Amino acid sequence: MFEDYAIVDLSPELVPGHEDRRLAIRPFLAESDQLLMHDIDMMSHVGAHIEAPFHHFLAKACV
Repeated sequence: MFEDYAIVDLSPELVPGHEDRRLAIRPFLAESDQLLMHDIDMMSHVGAHIEAPFHHFLAKACV
């Protein structure tokens, strides 16, 4: 279906503590089995994301 297309990853590298918006990764041990887990806390709009064309304008067609 998409043989003539390529996926291009435009995601920037995100570094906790060095972003304009909140991004934190905190390791912890799960109480039940002492496995190492990670709590990820981040705001929306951190990094790259896809925007549908014209979705901000009420007078134009929306996706």
